[in-house]
Amino acid sequence: MMKHLFFLLVVAGTLISCGETASNNNLLPQKMSVEQYTPAALGVLADGTIQYGPNAIATHWKWFFENTNVSDRMVIGSVPVGKKGEYAYEISRFETANDQAFAQVIVWDNQGAEPLRALQFVAPYDKVLPDVAPIDDARGQWMEYCNAHEVERLIQEMYTPNTLYYNHRPLLRGRDALEKEYAYMKNPDYQLTLTPLHVVPVAEHLVVELGQCSGSYGGKYLIVWQEQVPGTWQVLLDANL
Repeated sequence: MMKHLFFLLVVAGTLISCGETASNNNLLPQKMSVEQYTPAALGVLADGTIQYGPNAIATHWKWFFENTNVSDRMVIGSVPVGKKGEYAYEISRFETANDQAFAQVIVWDNQGAEPLRALQFVAPYDKVLPDVAPIDDARGQWMEYCNAHEVERLIQEMYTPNTLYYNHRPLLRGRDALEKEYAYMKNPDYQLTLTPLHVVPVAEHLVVELGQCSGSYGGKYLIVWQEQVPGTWQVLLDANL
């Protein structure tokens, strides 16, 4: 599921409904200090390494931020999560002085005095981005398998071998773990519809989607889609809170 990705959890790009429009309202400080993370925060690297806790995440980025001039982050899309906005999903982007661009996807925990990063994904932002139309087909296929209660087929065909699943509990890795987690979808009464709110291409083989679930579950979802082979998109990261 990782295809030449370089990431800690977070992402950005072009919205399905509108282009990027930078303004003073969506430019916010870009920092990755220990104080900005929850005690159980997670970061993920391109090679599949998971960074557990703020110290591990901050250590990884310490040299980068001490030796590189980084712009403010441009927030491209965000959605509140929870009945009172206890969490939020954000898609944003930042750049360096030497014209490197990075996309981010952040899960914010808003339950304290200040928002804290609970999950972070960072990937290089490509200049050549994919068409998002195939994501509609992939999402449709996902819903078809889900609503037919074909859990094994859903996981084996729609998720990468090293897929990640995040939902308050410890991060799950791999298809076997996710198939056990999604066993409840075998209930004949279970039905789910995914409605995209933001669909953002961030790399040649990477698209981030934020959306709204309806049916048996009514929360927000976050999906990072990855193109495994030309024309085949699978879920690299699946999150719902």
